Amino acid sequence: LEKFHEFAALSRLHPQLFVAVNFIMGFPGERFGQMLDSFRAAAKAALDWNNLYISQPIKSTELYVAYGGLSAERIPHGKDVQGPVPESVGFNPVRGGAFRGAQGTEAVRSGYDVMELDPDSVPTKAQLKEIWFTFNYVVNFLRMPALTTTSEVALANGLRWIEVLAQAYPEDAAMSCVHYALLRRANAPQAEREAAHQEATRRLGESEYWRHRDRQFGFSALLDGARPELDARVTRLLATEAEDPRLSAVRP
Repeated sequence: LEKFHEFAALSRLHPQLFVAVNFIMGFPGERFGQMLDSFRAAAKAALDWNNLYISQPIKSTELYVAYGGLSAERIPHGKDVQGPVPESVGFNPVRGGAFRGAQGTEAVRSGYDVMELDPDSVPTKAQLKEIWFTFNYVVNFLRMPALTTTSEVALANGLRWIEVLAQAYPEDAAMSCVHYALLRRANAPQAEREAAHQEATRRLGESEYWRHRDRQFGFSALLDGARPELDARVTRLLATEAEDPRLSAVRP
């Protein structure tokens, strides 16, 4: 972790480089508290993008042999799935795109409520996808460095990145809100900004699912030129990073 944060600090000195980092969570037996460690590391590093993945055992590996066929909740490995994954066999949020029907229940916490999970618990696959959603949308959308950078080149890189992702995930209304906010910060032509605003508004208006997510995370505030505030449960967690020597012992 110390080396990782040294690298992150060095990367921030070179805004012309767009730096993405990969995190994997949901390994067999992984506790929620260990997932929080990854979340805090991603937030502290403040790199341009965080690719969050749910662990998927690959065939013929030791992990697949040990765990792949033992659990009814297992997620099939990548080559088994080309497109959205049926709920009956598991879920890959990265490959599946928009959630559409995912909702919190008494047994599955959703939105910022995932922060109240027992750190020593091992989340179910149903719970894991909601953890993924919250972690992903906080570190990549609500705290995207391009939304606050003073570097024109970093802003331009972030805008290009979002425009590419928007083609891969055309139903993601949160991404559309971020796209508009970045266009506004970049002082893009008014017609382009207005078109992006209308597109984001349309996607929110047509999807009760994304309106539900907006009530949880407030990303539509970006359409009004405001930055959504993080829930106090997240800000408290991130404020404790200085108490963790693994996260704070970063040499200048």
